[in-house]
Amino acid sequence: MRRASTIALVCMIAGWGCASQTPPEVAAVKRAERQFRVAYAKAITQSQSEINVVQLRYRANDCELELPHEAYIFGVWQRVQVIASPELLEKIKEQGAEASIEVLAKLSNSLYTAKSGQSFSILHVERLSSQI
Repeated sequence: MRRASTIALVCMIAGWGCASQTPPEVAAVKRAERQFRVAYAKAITQSQSEINVVQLRYRANDCELELPHEAYIFGVWQRVQVIASPELLEKIKEQGAEASIEVLAKLSNSLYTAKSGQSFSILHVERLSSQI
């Protein structure tokens, strides 16, 4: 009997016992988060290395954000800092206020930090996709 309790104590200390096991749902969440980080990093790397067709829209700021542009990136609309010529920015503002427009753009490998401290992706817009 004493031997069994000693073995159980050694197992618990070594991390083999029930007391230190991660519940299956926690392990599943950790696995999913790890897989998401890998896929996201891969997508970012791929997006930075080539020009992509991106949906872009112009939204006047309802709040105190200084970024008026939103891009549909990785399945979600998100605010972005748009880098483009002044003429192209004006076209995006005119056409993108009514509906989203397609542009040829490339994600930057750096982030834009707003006055609020939030970080946003930087999108280098080459041209409207209708100008191909």
